[in-house]
Parts: sequence; C-alpha cells; structure tokens
Amino acid sequence: MNRRLINKRCKAGALQYVVLLSLLIFFLVGMFILRAHYSNQMFNQVLIQEQLMNHLESTKVLLKNNPDLIDLERQMELNLFDTPSSIVGVDVRNWGVYKKLIVQVAWQNHRREECFLLGDNIWEDNRPSLFLSDKNRYLSVCGETWLGGPVQLPALGVRKSYVDGVGYYRERAVQGQIGRSEQNLPALRGDLVQLFETNFNIDFQKDSVLLWENEAIDSIFNSYRNNSLCLWSPEPIAVSNVILKGNIRLVSKQEIFVGKGVNLDNCILAAPKVYFENNFKGRVQIFAKDTVIVGNNSHFLFPSVIFMSGANGKKELEIKNNVRFAGEIVLDGTSGKQSPVLKLGEESRIEGFAYCNGTVELKGDVAGSLYTNRFILRTPSALYENHLLNNRLDVSDLNANYVGVSWFEKPKRKQYLECLF
Repeated sequence: MNRRLINKRCKAGALQYVVLLSLLIFFLVGMFILRAHYSNQMFNQVLIQEQLMNHLESTKVLLKNNPDLIDLERQMELNLFDTPSSIVGVDVRNWGVYKKLIVQVAWQNHRREECFLLGDNIWEDNRPSLFLSDKNRYLSVCGETWLGGPVQLPALGVRKSYVDGVGYYRERAVQGQIGRSEQNLPALRGDLVQLFETNFNIDFQKDSVLLWENEAIDSIFNSYRNNSLCLWSPEPIAVSNVILKGNIRLVSKQEIFVGKGVNLDNCILAAPKVYFENNFKGRVQIFAKDTVIVGNNSHFLFPSVIFMSGANGKKELEIKNNVRFAGEIVLDGTSGKQSPVLKLGEESRIEGFAYCNGTVELKGDVAGSLYTNRFILRTPSALYENHLLNNRLDVSDLNANYVGVSWFEKPKRKQYLECLF
C-alpha cells in the first residue's frame, strides 16, 4: 500500500517538473522570438533612416547643381529615382540675398526634415582682386600697396606715384595678370535689385507681424521652420541689450540704431538708415536706402551682408576703424551727379566682396574682390583721385571655402552655408 502511494507521488512530482520545464522552455523561446522581432524592427528602422538620409543627401546634391530649380520662391515635389519612396518635398524661400530651403523626406510613418541656407559658388566667376572702371584716369599706387592679380584696370593702366613724399617701394605695381576694364561697372542682376525692395515689405499672410513699440523684450529666438517674425515700426527703432536670433526681420520706415549689448544672429535689418555703435559683434543682413554707419572695433561674422540700393543716389556706407567684415557689400544706384560713397577706415578689412557704383575712400584692406568707379585719398595736405596708399587688395587672401552671391550673372552652382534650426 505504501509503495503504491510513493510511486503515485513520484509520478505526480515528475509531471510537475515536466510542466515547469515546458513553461520555462516556452518562455525562453518566446523571449528569443520577441528579441528577434524587435531586432528585425530596429534593423528595419536603421535601414529606413539610412534611406531617408540618402534621399536627403541626394536632394542636396541635385539642388546644388541645378540652381534653376530653386530660382523662385515655391513649394515643390521632386522624384529622385522614379519610385514612390523617393519623392521629397522642398520649400524654397528667400532669406535676404540667400536661399532658405526646407527639405522633407518621408517613408510610411517615418519622416525627416532639415533646413539649410544656400549661397552661390563664386569661385567659378573668376573674380578679380580689383575692377576699376575706365574713366580715362590712371590708377596710382604708393607706399606698400599690394595689388594681387588678376585685376581689371583702365586703358591708361597703373603707375607708381608719390603721396606727401611717399613713393612706391615694390618692383611691380600689380602682382599678377592685368586686364582692361569697361567704362562702367558690371550691372547687378535685376532679380537681386527687385529682391532688395521686398525686404522692406510687410507681408501679413506670410509673416508674423508685431509692432516694435509694443514689445518689451530681452531675447527672441525664432526657428526658420516657422513664419518669419517681423518687428516693424513707422518710427525709428533703437535696440540695446537684446538677443535676436533666427528667422527675424527688423523693419523701420526711418532708421534703426543698434546699441550696446545687442546680439544679432542671422537676422535681417531693413531701414533707410542703419547705425551700429562701437564694438558690435554678430552676423546680420542689412538693407538700407540712404546711410549705414558702422562703429569702431566691430566684427561682422560670415555671412553678413550690407546691400544699399534704391532711387536715392546719395548713399553713404562708413565703416570706421578696426572693423572686420566677412561677407558681401553692395552700394548701387546713381541719381544725376550724386553717387554712392564707401569709406573703409584704418585697420579695417573686408573679407568677401565689395561693389560701389561710385567712390571708395580706402584706408583698409580687401581680402576678396572690390569693384568701383574711382578712389579718393585724403591726406592732411591734399585730396588725391585714384590713388592707393598702403592698401592690400588680393582675392587669393579669401578663404577657399567662402560662399557668396553671384551678383552679375545667374549662379552656375549653389553651395550650402549652414544648417538652420
């Protein structure tokens, strides 16, 4: 009797062990299946993200090499490889003189979006260090002036001269190739001249518009994926101790004064007159119709822009002493006998491009290209025309990675400046 009971208990215990072992095996197998499932999902996620990145990079290459696709502001779809999964959306907008692109790529429930700022590949334009239009005058060089080639000069050419008893100390007046210039400066592209005017417009459909007088602010950050924030005033605007970063336009019908403690990062200023106090540092695009004055010891970071145009011929840009400007400077427009004036102070330096359809009073240097009709040199004893004294102008001093604007002809190729937030 006891033996039979013991055998029954042993069989029941063995059955329990079998059941527990089966459950354990089932659990482990389930864990392995679940792990394989999630591993496969993660692998698919990686493949999809790689595909989205490949489509994004392909779109960037396509747009960079086909500037006509982004010539106008618009929204469009591009089919990269003639498959439903390779359709990308592109939103093209102007941001000052540059292009702002929002590129969207998607597959099933996955989506990726990036925002870029584009300029032009100016190195295919063969820009000279100096273009001095032919007004039947010599170019005279004095002191330690350095003219790197190529340059385009009047038919009379260049000569060594004296200013207040200071002669020219180099063997050659031009350190490179000399070409002949035309009577007038190359004309600016018509679409860029039209674009200048649009930066003064207030678009209530596209922009978020706020009246400046009503805004007591210390900082504003606006993503480039949002609508532009336009801070507008019919009166003069004075800013101090404020941070403005991103997709922000500051527009005044009279003038803008940038005082102490102002940090401008890739914003746009538009007013007839714009003034910067000493020691400004930031990057900004400035559109002005009358006057721009930059205080001493300022530093305009790349890519900054000063664009002056409009019907008024008497335009003046004064960049005072010890200023570094990295970007594009353009003064255009004449009215009767009035013409624009660009003044570059002592120890100041333009790194990029400068165009003045008038007169340049040059005491600093240009690493890049300078286009002008004539020079003025003032000394304590006299006023000299088309004289350069101790200046350096050389396009080879410009950084090889510099991205600018093709002001005269449609760009052959675009170039990415930076990612935007």
